[in-house]
Amino acid sequence: MGKLCMLQQRPEEARSHWLGALDARPEDETALLLMSQFEDERGRFPEAIAYLRRFDRINPWMADFQGRMAQLLWQSGDRDGALVAAQRGLELDPRLIPLRQSLARAFRQLDRPDDAQVQEDLLERMRGR
Repeated sequence: MGKLCMLQQRPEEARSHWLGALDARPEDETALLLMSQFEDERGRFPEAIAYLRRFDRINPWMADFQGRMAQLLWQSGDRDGALVAAQRGLELDPRLIPLRQSLARAFRQLDRPDDAQVQEDLLERMRGR
């Protein structure tokens, strides 16, 4: 129902559906992810991060969501937390090229060229160059 509400431009009603789902079943992974996305789209990064952390406690093996967590943490200003999340995502799935690219860029922005070069070298090897 929440997704339908979003399609019909009724975001607060969608939010109510997802919160209701979480009241009934706090471990509802779909509702947690949708609430994280909902809060992120409204620029409420702490709330979005909190929902992703709840998701991570339930399902810590999804590398893609570590990348999403890294992005949210970076946007919220938690650079160290973002690096940890990105590195954790790559530990779970070292083949995630977009996450590895993001990590290399982050290292460059933080003036850590040696760490960035390690990621860039790995990217080149992954591409067969």
